[in-house]
Amino acid sequence: MIDFFITGLPGTGLAWIANYLFYAGTACFSNLDIEPEGRPCGVANSSLALFQGQLIKEHPNARWVLIERDFHDAQKESSEDLYYLYQKQSELILNAVPLRVPHDALPEAVRDIATYVTSGGWIHNEARHQMLVEMGSRQFKEPAPIEGNVEPPAPTPGVTECLALIAEMTATEPLATRWIHQVIETALVWDHVADRDPIDF
Repeated sequence: MIDFFITGLPGTGLAWIANYLFYAGTACFSNLDIEPEGRPCGVANSSLALFQGQLIKEHPNARWVLIERDFHDAQKESSEDLYYLYQKQSELILNAVPLRVPHDALPEAVRDIATYVTSGGWIHNEARHQMLVEMGSRQFKEPAPIEGNVEPPAPTPGVTECLALIAEMTATEPLATRWIHQVIETALVWDHVADRDPIDF
């Protein structure tokens, strides 16, 4: 069983959080293809809200953390349409009752996240904490303000039809969720390779 899930919009520092939590008696990975190691074990990934139904069913006792970032800021920095993911994260608040952490509370709030996902069993190392917080501070700078009042775009009919098909598939085939997740990650890797961007899940 997976003990905790951490998610948020792209650009919320999930890779950094996973690295922070991979320490001593805790393990945190960036994908779902993991084998629990007899210690608190979790996943930090921006796409987890898309598969929340299956994950909640398979891991009913897992704790959830949602890093809340302004939609407009995240969309401005992304080449992908984040509206559907944003909607699913809103649903996650009702379905999983996650610990909600404002993005601008990071990196300092990572210690609270660590304590929460380990049910108070986090082994704190102050020197390591200070080092990683100093390194992470560069990722959590306040974004530049966005001019105007831009509303999230509505999904196109094609996107809506595709998402309905995915929902139907994952409702009847448990392995479909993992397969679709792998396809998404493969597409993201190819997109980053084509654009010569850093690859960071």
